[in-house]
Amino acid sequence: MARRLALAVTSLALIAHIVLLVYLGDAERPWLDRAWSGGFGVWILGPFLAPLALLVATERISGAWITAGILLVSALSIWAYGDTFFDEHIDAQDSLVFLFVPLYQYALMMVAVVVAVWRGET
Repeated sequence: MARRLALAVTSLALIAHIVLLVYLGDAERPWLDRAWSGGFGVWILGPFLAPLALLVATERISGAWITAGILLVSALSIWAYGDTFFDEHIDAQDSLVFLFVPLYQYALMMVAVVVAVWRGET
């Protein structure tokens, strides 16, 4: 059951971030017109692609800690992107969120995977 929930949450988080990237890459925002270029799309979606690949590739993962990690990472990243880009005052430094939020996402997901392995959920 937890594995199915982890797959569903990961898929929904991935879809939500793809929708956000497509919206932010709108031509009305020329400074974000190339959000997918330079590998940033993979960098931003990676924290969801890696656990999804892990959950699909193996049956051994129950997913409780990974699900919790994905929920935390998804909520925090959507909040960070939303707070940054839907604010009335848009600044050129706002695009730095694309560099640092995924870095924190990768760190949180690594902690979740390590805890899952340590607790014997894999």
